Amino acid sequence: MPCVFCTDLASAGTLLAEDEHTWTVLHPAGQVMVVAKRHVENVSDLDEDEWMRVARVWHRTERELREATGADRVIIIKLGLQTPHLHFHLYPFAADATRTEIFAVIDGKDSLRLTLGRP
Repeated sequence: MPCVFCTDLASAGTLLAEDEHTWTVLHPAGQVMVVAKRHVENVSDLDEDEWMRVARVWHRTERELREATGADRVIIIKLGLQTPHLHFHLYPFAADATRTEIFAVIDGKDSLRLTLGRP
C-alpha cells in the first residue's frame, strides 16, 4: 500500500507549514498533524537530531494551535495504523472537555469544533 504522505500529501489535508524535516498538515477532520518527512514508523527510527527537529515543530505547533483556537489543552496521538509513517495528531480541547467528548472526537463520532469555544 503506497504511503499517502510520501506519494500524495495534498490528499492527507492542507499543508500549513514545511521545513527540511517536517510537514504540518491540517487534517480534513479538523486536527493538525505533524509529519516527519523521512518515511519511518516510530520515533526511535529517527536519529536524535531528526527527533529534536520534529519535537521542536510539535512544540511550536501545539502552542500555535492553542493560540489560534483558544484551547486549554492539546491531546496528541501517534498511531500509524492506517498510514505507518511517523505523524502525530494534535487535537485542541477546552479544559472541561470530558473523556467521553474527547474520545468521540478522536473516534470521528463528533466534530472537533464542538469542543471549543465554550463559555
